[in-house]
Amino acid sequence: MAVLGGIKYNKDPLKLPKWQMYREDLEFTISGGTVVAVHAHEAGFWGTGTPLNAVLTSDSVADTARTIVNLSNKKGWLVYGVGPTAINSTGTWVITVDGVATTFTIGGTGPLEYDLHGSGFGLLFGQGTVAQVARGFSGHLQLAGDDATPWYSANNALNYGDEHSGNNNNSRFMVDPFWLSRAYPDSCVRFESSLTVTVESDVANSNSNTYNGYTGVMYVLDE
Repeated sequence: MAVLGGIKYNKDPLKLPKWQMYREDLEFTISGGTVVAVHAHEAGFWGTGTPLNAVLTSDSVADTARTIVNLSNKKGWLVYGVGPTAINSTGTWVITVDGVATTFTIGGTGPLEYDLHGSGFGLLFGQGTVAQVARGFSGHLQLAGDDATPWYSANNALNYGDEHSGNNNNSRFMVDPFWLSRAYPDSCVRFESSLTVTVESDVANSNSNTYNGYTGVMYVLDE
């Protein structure tokens, strides 16, 4: 644990909320004249307007680790990670915090998967709908999407959605990282001097969607 002003903060990546989900159901919102949801299978999620501040925009190669971010002499919070996607894939993440490396895997044997499933971490929020209470229920209390088995029990990771994309009841949202790191600091990882994040998939990106091999993380710095 990191201690700042007498308060202890999480430095253990194993305590991050971990998930595997259908990429079309992972979203963030932007507002202008209207509120628009940007999905992780779209160019806008990975381009100029992306909330991820370290991104790899190339196809994934099976069993090949890729470094997403490598920071030194920096302090801050690691908030989100979004891995590459492929059917029945296992993502292996290595997060090195202040020189201490931690490895965890997400995926493999578990809930039914489809070609856009990918691993990731960070606290996501749901959006329950009034129209279909049984599915949407109540926002962040919702565990899984249609027909989805909630747990990858071997990895302590949630399965957040199935191949019923476009159904708003399945949507999961990334939120403001500054607010998240202050309001829910235990859902993030605190680093005091350095941060390195790598990800590896045991299955190469094989889907025609251009963005399936893309991967990225979101962090915020103290200064």
